Amino acid sequence: LALANDMHVGNAGNVVNGTKNGTVQLDSDGQIVVNNVVRVGSWEAASEGVSPPSAVLEIAGGTLSIHKELYVGVGGNGTLNLSGGTVSFAANEWQQLRVGSDQGDGVINMTGGNLVTNGIQMDIDANSAARINLDGGILDVTSGWAGTAAGGYTNGVITVSATSVIAIGDGVFQWKGTNKRPAIGALVASGYITFANPTTSGNYPTVTPEESWTSAGGATTLYADTNEIRSGYTTVWAESNDTDGDGYNNSIDVFPDDPDEWADADGDNVGDNADVHDGYNDAALDAYLSANGYSTGGLNEQDLIDLRVGSKLASIANDQATLQVVIEQSDNLGSWSTVKTEDVTVDAPAGMDKQFFRYRMQD
Repeated sequence: LALANDMHVGNAGNVVNGTKNGTVQLDSDGQIVVNNVVRVGSWEAASEGVSPPSAVLEIAGGTLSIHKELYVGVGGNGTLNLSGGTVSFAANEWQQLRVGSDQGDGVINMTGGNLVTNGIQMDIDANSAARINLDGGILDVTSGWAGTAAGGYTNGVITVSATSVIAIGDGVFQWKGTNKRPAIGALVASGYITFANPTTSGNYPTVTPEESWTSAGGATTLYADTNEIRSGYTTVWAESNDTDGDGYNNSIDVFPDDPDEWADADGDNVGDNADVHDGYNDAALDAYLSANGYSTGGLNEQDLIDLRVGSKLASIANDQATLQVVIEQSDNLGSWSTVKTEDVTVDAPAGMDKQFFRYRMQD
């Protein structure tokens, strides 16, 4: 398919009644040549109360050759799904790939193939979301101008706004030049390049990366290499440190096979399912232990048992446990007064070979 001028996906129909949508599919051995510009998404934004118009460009193989620019998301939403084949540009236009360039959101989902561009412009007017999910394939930036440190390296061939994200998973990001690590590091620190969910590790076992960045919790590490993987380029890829899928580095797992262990509402860096005294961070827990007569030099086995039981165990020895029982009384279930405190010794034949056990009393 050869187009002498522009290619519009999702620009037919009526934006008022929400029919301005469209899809183009390019499969293996297919070829589309566009002599000017490709726009994925309606010219017009959504009418009030109407779902935004959307357009999809599906590329599973073949080649899409564009003379000037590719816009993904214009007035209406636009999506490029690239699972195979190649998208490339013939002319040397500035920032050939433009994502979320108007009110419409722009999303590129890469699971394979190659996208070759001299630059990327993401949501230049800050009116929409712009996202590249790099879950496969190669995103190749062929221009080496990274901008300036004073501009946060967002004023070069890659420009971003507050809603822009390049999320690196199982795909590879390559940027021309061997000095791109400061720019990449700045984009990672600001959240414009972020950590997706890679499924593999050890992708380049013979390569020694020059720099790396690890996600909060340690589940994913981004690595950067110059020249070894591709001469004259800086290559960035992600690897998983999380074999059980719980979102955290295996080295700090509490229960390595429990994917829900790391919900951490109290901020104590211990998953809620493993909290011994739920609701206390480290500083507050030290104060609690000190006020209640426990050692603050760290929890020992007895401390763990005491906290699990919820009242102090005076001692455990010879298959017997001494419990400190407090009897209280009240007229209105609101104000309680202590009647008696007494140590009660009970047999404890069960659980002595386990790490934890507890005693419960009926209310």
